Amino acid sequence: MSPQLTAQQLEHAIANIEARIKAKTLECAALQQMQGAAVDAIGKLFNFRDEEKQQPCLDAAHNFLTAKFNTALIDLEELELNLKAMRQMRSGVVGASRVIPPFSPNQRH
Repeated sequence: MSPQLTAQQLEHAIANIEARIKAKTLECAALQQMQGAAVDAIGKLFNFRDEEKQQPCLDAAHNFLTAKFNTALIDLEELELNLKAMRQMRSGVVGASRVIPPFSPNQRH
């Protein structure tokens, strides 16, 4: 069981998560914009003479940016879930909304 946060610590944690969500949202938007443009830029930057060497590099750049974008989206979703949990803690709503009684094998319905 982890120690309970003070109200001040909880507010600070919420503010930090909100700031991280804003930053991660910007990161996701930037990665999404870069996916197409960066591949084109890399192709022009390296200006490969041999098409066989250029295509694997362009594919790798595209795959790398796609993976970074997908990872950033997952991180953003996890941050949003953490923020929701912190806000629930702040409001005093924690856990399930109803309590299920323990199972007793001898109990009949």
